[in-house]
Amino acid sequence: MPADSGGRTAACGRIRYPRLFAIALTALLSAAAWPARAAADGGGVPDIVNGALSTTWPGIGAIIIDANSQCTGELIAPQWVLTAAHCVVGGSSFQFTSANNYLDPNAVFFAADASYADPAYNGDPSQGGDVGLLHFPSPIPAMPLRLNDGSGAPHTGDTVAIMGYGLESPSGNNSSKRIGYATIASTSGGLLEIDPGGANGCFGDSGGALFTIGADGFPLILGVMSFGDQNCTFTFADPIPGVLAFIESGASGLCLASTAGPPCDGVFTSAFELAF
Repeated sequence: MPADSGGRTAACGRIRYPRLFAIALTALLSAAAWPARAAADGGGVPDIVNGALSTTWPGIGAIIIDANSQCTGELIAPQWVLTAAHCVVGGSSFQFTSANNYLDPNAVFFAADASYADPAYNGDPSQGGDVGLLHFPSPIPAMPLRLNDGSGAPHTGDTVAIMGYGLESPSGNNSSKRIGYATIASTSGGLLEIDPGGANGCFGDSGGALFTIGADGFPLILGVMSFGDQNCTFTFADPIPGVLAFIESGASGLCLASTAGPPCDGVFTSAFELAF
């Protein structure tokens, strides 16, 4: 596991190019959590441990932070992207793309004009509140995903999908979007824990969506990936109902489980969206 200049073990952060960017957290997590920001270099190793390459859901994209590190985020309203708090804390420049590979020379990037972290986040993701928001000056031409507003709370044993741009293993590079399927092992302690037997998040997947597919074939975001162990064998996520108050207080025009009509109806409305 990488260490910062003071020799401390990195706990939860973004991967930075060309090397890992270490953020020291509390001793509680120092031996366990992966830095979730990923190195945005061009090595081509895909993301999501035990996952597969994906070209679906253009509302889920990569976030490039200060031109040197990367997280994952999802469009939840035309001008708002949801991600992890530790992905926005300390950053000053954020670019979002839904390209299947963010190193594609044809990738389209959108620059955020504001960022917000949940005030409940204290730097220790095991305490919850690890969610953040990015605002964009103009609508992003992609389909937003719906948020679980309590109508479909996840339960232990439920099968979920996870998607992100992180690593496929603890070592290597990354740039591609992948999807994997997993089982919720626990909902205790205010966090969702993913069973290590299925897909799991890794470095760079922080902020990525943990979701289910509704009867209409449209994703419903259940949680936001936050942290895991250094070997990328388990993942914890913040459940949406627990952070929805912050999201609703900061963002407008949200797509919720009960929202009907465009742009929250799961229907692509332009060729530009399909181009992602």
